[in-house]
Amino acid sequence: MILIEGYSKISMPIHSLHIGKTGGTAINHAVKPYLEQYSMTLHPHARRLSHIPKGESVYFILRDPITRFVSSFYSRQRCGMPRFNSPWDLNETRAFGIFKTARSLGEALSASDPKLRDEAENAMRGIIHVNMGYKCWFWNYEEIENRGQDIILIGLQEDLDADFERLKRIIGLPNELQLTKDPVLAHAMPVGFDTTLSDLALENLKAWYAEDIQFYDQCVTFRNSRIAEEKSLV
Repeated sequence: MILIEGYSKISMPIHSLHIGKTGGTAINHAVKPYLEQYSMTLHPHARRLSHIPKGESVYFILRDPITRFVSSFYSRQRCGMPRFNSPWDLNETRAFGIFKTARSLGEALSASDPKLRDEAENAMRGIIHVNMGYKCWFWNYEEIENRGQDIILIGLQEDLDADFERLKRIIGLPNELQLTKDPVLAHAMPVGFDTTLSDLALENLKAWYAEDIQFYDQCVTFRNSRIAEEKSLV
């Protein structure tokens, strides 16, 4: 066990779950030089919370499911470039041949044309990351509650800089450590993509990701309670 000033006892090793399209690449890039010093392991996307041994520390970043969908759509549309180059599979080739924007895909989920609606549902199930809900990493919110002592941080992509500062304090990483501003290293979306969603697309996507949205909201409540605990220890 290690004792972080102003926090609680944290067990080593420390695990980082990498949930796709949440900002984890930027954090992994920042902490990579300190893995051995802090007994940290950066896990690939396939690693679930249940794979982390009980009693060992873990942190991860979440993101609002709707903005995560938009980021996922355009990441795969550009095959992960410029940081990566992962070609489309057959499902993605068909999906991106039909849907040119995240908005058009979201709207087609309630299309009056059953064929277009089927194509949209197939695209949602076939595009990598778009088809990966939070159940790819967590069974349910009860698992978060049961592993609460092991979870040292739930960060949010929407508040990534501030949550990275929290992570630094919790683990004891150097104060001068910063997240990269290089969009390629951070695997951030390049400018120029239409990220807007119509009211119809938003309504459809909220219905599609209803379970993810509930899980996300519950985790935000958990996160906020943890932040309040941290402040009370200062």
